[in-house]
Amino acid sequence: MKRPTPRCWGITGMAAFAAVAVLLSAPAGNAWASAAHAPVKSTVVKPTVAKPATLNPGDRVSPSAIPMAAVDTCADDAYKAGIPYNKSVGGYPAIVVAVAVALAESSCNPDAQNVNGPTSGCPNGSTDRGLWQINNCYHPNVSDSCAYNGMCNAIAAYQISDDGTDWEPWSTYTSGVYKNYISDARSAISSLTVTLYNQNTNRCLAADQAATSNGSPIFQWACESGNVYEEWHVEVVDGNLQVLKNVGTGTCLDADGSASGNGDPVFQWSCGSDTSAYEQWVLGGSGSLSDYADATLYSWGDHTCLANDSAKVGNGDPIFQWACDSGNGWEQWT
Repeated sequence: MKRPTPRCWGITGMAAFAAVAVLLSAPAGNAWASAAHAPVKSTVVKPTVAKPATLNPGDRVSPSAIPMAAVDTCADDAYKAGIPYNKSVGGYPAIVVAVAVALAESSCNPDAQNVNGPTSGCPNGSTDRGLWQINNCYHPNVSDSCAYNGMCNAIAAYQISDDGTDWEPWSTYTSGVYKNYISDARSAISSLTVTLYNQNTNRCLAADQAATSNGSPIFQWACESGNVYEEWHVEVVDGNLQVLKNVGTGTCLDADGSASGNGDPVFQWSCGSDTSAYEQWVLGGSGSLSDYADATLYSWGDHTCLANDSAKVGNGDPIFQWACDSGNGWEQWT
């Protein structure tokens, strides 16, 4: 792919809205740099013998009785927590297993609560809480305010499951009950559409609605609910890596394959059936407990991350590649 000729960028019909997002900051100027690397895994050390995530056997509600909106909420939270598509668990993509476990555990109800009696590990009893039913005795670092917040609960599940790859701590996984929910989980993941917001700029990732040919701009724009040019359909193709297809333009988020340094382009490109590595992105969760996601988007082709220009934070200002840094707020998306 060739770097596009510079052009004026324009987009119309957008208005700002309040959003919750990352709280990290970086120095003024271009995006905060560091040595490039793949998305950072959570720093939580997995114990030799995993502590139970939950003690109850799960809600086990019939899949047909669970509203699809609830399933979609689980899918969105699991995605933004960083649970991967491209790793397999029990023969299924890890993110599909994650959503199926949440469906079996809580029916994807963020307020779900199950009280357990005394056990050898929890002599005073305990409570399983939220989407992934995180137990308060075995995981006291997960506060109630976190456990009953969907995003924070998903990040806790990401931690406990060794970044989404080990679901043995959940009873509905070890019993096999989660398999009853695989179909709904697959459906939610295959239709997943997300917006990507940066707290530092107070802007969303957008495609230029006035120019949709190969090489046309991807930029920052004030967030507006329902704006299809800020909505990205998460597709899984070659190697089960993520491709982000803009709902408004029908083009894909692409890193310039001929230039992969700090400040080099990110643009729109046609979505091919044999999608190149430059259209494939890995979302890396930080594993830090919070009610917002602070994930990086890492280009499989260029080995750089999607970043905002910290010196230009207005409508139409650049989105580009930058060396990945898990502490760089200009690279954090929710």
